[in-house]
Amino acid sequence: MMTEPHDPRLKTDFNLIKIESYKRSRDQERCSAVRQANHNANAVDALSALIAAALLSGLTALVVNLQPIIMGALADGRGLNDGDLGRVSAIFIGANTISVMTAPWWVRRWSWRMTAMLGVAATVLISLAGIFIAGLAGIAVIFTGLGLATGVIGATAFACLGDNHDPDRAYGASIIAQSMLAAFAAWPMSGWVIPGWGVTGMFVALSVLSGVGWLALPWLPARGRVRAEESDDRRSAGLVSRASIPAAVSLLACTFFAGGILGFWYFMERIGTARGVSPQQIGAVVSLSALSTIVTAGVVAWFGTRLSSWTYMWIGTTLLLSGYGLIVSPGTIPFMIGVQLFALGWGFAQPPYYALARKIDVTGRLFVVAPGTVGIAGVLIGSSAGAIIARAGYDGLVLLSGGLIVIATLLLLVAVRAAGVAALSDAPGVEDIVREPPVHLLHAEA
Repeated sequence: MMTEPHDPRLKTDFNLIKIESYKRSRDQERCSAVRQANHNANAVDALSALIAAALLSGLTALVVNLQPIIMGALADGRGLNDGDLGRVSAIFIGANTISVMTAPWWVRRWSWRMTAMLGVAATVLISLAGIFIAGLAGIAVIFTGLGLATGVIGATAFACLGDNHDPDRAYGASIIAQSMLAAFAAWPMSGWVIPGWGVTGMFVALSVLSGVGWLALPWLPARGRVRAEESDDRRSAGLVSRASIPAAVSLLACTFFAGGILGFWYFMERIGTARGVSPQQIGAVVSLSALSTIVTAGVVAWFGTRLSSWTYMWIGTTLLLSGYGLIVSPGTIPFMIGVQLFALGWGFAQPPYYALARKIDVTGRLFVVAPGTVGIAGVLIGSSAGAIIARAGYDGLVLLSGGLIVIATLLLLVAVRAAGVAALSDAPGVEDIVREPPVHLLHAEA
């Protein structure tokens, strides 16, 4: 241990040495942090990481996307009535939402690869356990576990996608993956797995599909990017602080947007029937709308930062509102065209909502809650839609959905203005830590 000299001149030199030593130590720490940040940035920007996260995102959405098939199998194979099915569905969505809502406290602390691995393993095992469960209480436990496990995987994948240097493209890719995986799984499950093996076949299929996630784990980064605007703010900005208000407003915008989407989508079949659309036509419209969403999400994924998040959002919002305008018009043709405009707009608008929530969030943690806003919106819409339809009819519900989209747009604009322009640059790499290590350290290492 160094002792401080008594001579004033030596004492001054001694203090200078301590200051220089402190500066050198600080520069070394900064250099190490920059290298680690650059390493994480390279890993999270890799195409393999994008594919892995999109695949995991698609797999976690399977239970939701295949819900009509799953609920039908439970009704036939386990004797559940409509009320029971509604409770099971609500339990799954609630558990998934709770799991996602906890993500800000662990998504930056735990290894993404390890977290996703545990989530995939739990999903596989819980699905297999469902084979041996018959009663409503047991099935509720199974779907609670599935909701919690898929929420963990989904939040991890969502964080990885958001840390990509082009989040619009990343979230567009995830929507494509979700739609394609659902389409790939729906046909065999409804065509021969469930008819041939019932609920047992359904749970085995869910287990096998979830197990595909193991293939993605080696390419999922263990850690994410540290952005320049977050590196200092994370230390001072807690999850509940003034600096996090814009991110919270953007999440509120995501909630209203999800409500505007689900308010129509939940009752699309009923609205079509009321318009005189045949079941065959409705089936064709649903299939075509899935393709339309894939196409527009693919456009977002392809162009990425060549267009701004706002451009995608405005195009999507315009298409959505135009679609709703046609849907409330009388006749079958306006309805069918309106549904396609709705699907096209959904594919355009969803990725930028998530991307802007990521860019606004200086904590780097709050944005992972965005998928949970869909569950919250679903519960609110599901609990209030009946009263709205009874009072204002299906047209009233569609108009309300359009109004929620408008409110979401205004809230997102408020969040963007509050966050400032610096947080919203669409140029790749602008948000990364790009400060070079001190020159003397580079020379020392050379």
